[in-house]
Amino acid sequence: MKGYRYFTEQRNQYVMNRRYGFALFISIILAVSGFGGYVGNMPWVMWMAAGVTMLFLVSIGRESTVIDLAQREMVLTKGLFARKTIVPLDAILQFEMVRVTHTLITVNTSLNVWYSRDGKPKVAMVCNGITRRAMQNLLNEIEEIIKHAGHSATV
Repeated sequence: MKGYRYFTEQRNQYVMNRRYGFALFISIILAVSGFGGYVGNMPWVMWMAAGVTMLFLVSIGRESTVIDLAQREMVLTKGLFARKTIVPLDAILQFEMVRVTHTLITVNTSLNVWYSRDGKPKVAMVCNGITRRAMQNLLNEIEEIIKHAGHSATV
């Protein structure tokens, strides 16, 4: 069995490893803003930055992506209040990569999965990051894991 860079195998489940790069970057920016509020004698800025930092860290801590080959499904949990999205592997229609740019600077790249539920197409976010290469490498690993389950997903 091949070792994966983005996933850890746990019996028949593949759990995506946590990615702290973007979260750490945003947390540092918010902490610096809070410190600026403290130094500038603006306690409301300090407390607001501290509150947003805590909400952001809790949201990052809740994120998970699990590919369960025994149940033949992907379980996606994203965001602070988001419920788990269960995507059956047989219902996957395709994967898509969406890049958001602002004045020629890429600010976000997200990997989404399109699937069918009750005859209607639905979309769920698998992961997001900054670079297209990282999302493409993640997609390649997901497709390889899904092919082990006997399903051919397309991009």
